Amino acid sequence: MKEKLIGALTMNADTYAALKVDEKATGQALLVVIVAAICSAIGGGLLASSIPTGFGTTLVWAFVSWLLWAGAVYLIGVKVFKGEATMSQIMRVLGFAYAPAAFNILSFIPLMGIIIHFLVACWLVVSFYFATQNVLGLNEGSKAAVTVLVGWFIYLIGLGVVINFLGALAGV
Repeated sequence: MKEKLIGALTMNADTYAALKVDEKATGQALLVVIVAAICSAIGGGLLASSIPTGFGTTLVWAFVSWLLWAGAVYLIGVKVFKGEATMSQIMRVLGFAYAPAAFNILSFIPLMGIIIHFLVACWLVVSFYFATQNVLGLNEGSKAAVTVLVGWFIYLIGLGVVINFLGALAGV
């Protein structure tokens, strides 16, 4: 698994190709998402001086956002741009592409935390771009870019819904 993580963090095309066909890696992809979410929750909790607040929500949101983004990549990349991948292949590759989020554990560092969080967000978008391009076999980079941007937009809508829902629950 170490080699897969390093390959995903460095956006290695061979790693994505291997993950696409490795059906045993689906559980590992879920583990990557969970560990990255835990790291993000810890970093955000240390920044806010309150780790328990939102920890469970962060974990749930990581899983839901992984599914949302994978679903968007499947619908746009496969159905619109005729990429070739199954939903489980996309989930495996995008799960590993989520690995840079683990560096959000450092986002609690005063002043540097905001920069770290921003850099990790950029790394994630680039990682998702290369993962999407490779898993779908899209030779035209603009198709992968549109697929990722639509996925990101759906992610943001989902995040807004979750935040509004949690805000409504807090007001009850």
